[in-house]
Amino acid sequence: MLRQEEPAKVLHMDRIIFQEGEGAERITVLRTTDAWTNRAVLELRLLRQRAAAQYIDDGEPAYRYLVHWRHLAHLVPSTTEKILLLGGGAGVAVTAMYEMFPKAHFTVVEPDGRLQALAERYFSCPTERVTWHTMTAEAFIEQDKGPRYGLILFDVFEPTLVGDDGGVVPESVHDQRFLHKLMDRMLQRGMLLQNYIATWNELRGDLRSLVQRYKKTGLTITPCFMTRLNRPGERQNIVLVGERRPEIALKRRLLAHGLTDTAQSIFEEWS
Repeated sequence: MLRQEEPAKVLHMDRIIFQEGEGAERITVLRTTDAWTNRAVLELRLLRQRAAAQYIDDGEPAYRYLVHWRHLAHLVPSTTEKILLLGGGAGVAVTAMYEMFPKAHFTVVEPDGRLQALAERYFSCPTERVTWHTMTAEAFIEQDKGPRYGLILFDVFEPTLVGDDGGVVPESVHDQRFLHKLMDRMLQRGMLLQNYIATWNELRGDLRSLVQRYKKTGLTITPCFMTRLNRPGERQNIVLVGERRPEIALKRRLLAHGLTDTAQSIFEEWS
């Protein structure tokens, strides 16, 4: 079982760097402190939700699921030429993996057209080898053509008026038709990494259902990292990893590289 740590004492005052819009359209870039490491971070908020964060001193991602994504991405050939990010946010995922894939072109899909400029100005998101598309993931996948992607990063959420952590995943991006189209855009030997947020109760049912829907597309997907352990009613991140290989082969591949933790054993107990 993962150990719940106490947050570090906050030493820095919050400071708004940028703010635009009212009500449901509000977007904020905030200098604040990561409660767990006591380090200064630059944070993107949509409504009240924390959408992205990056350490100010070294530009590293402050959210652990992105750190886990980067570890898992080492299993993808560094010569990969096409990477798709669904849910661009502040472009922190691009920044985190840019040097890992020196030949890759990053395609970023983000429905909020304001975020590209903020990503480039405040979060050091590269501009070369990166193309942004202002549309939903569903609309993009419906019209996307050309060479397939060696790595797909799936981080699609919609902000809500309740709470301040994450958001909700639109049901449409877990629809069987969408998942089939999404997997059709991935190379046969490609990898899918998804950031999944839910409460314990939601995870117990919804995650098993999602795994079965992916299986119908020919993809084996498994929980790989749980980024924190909360009380049953609170939401948490789980990193999902998927490849087109038998389940036992995928799990052995992850285990051989030390890329698994409590999340997988908990999921197996539910299965």
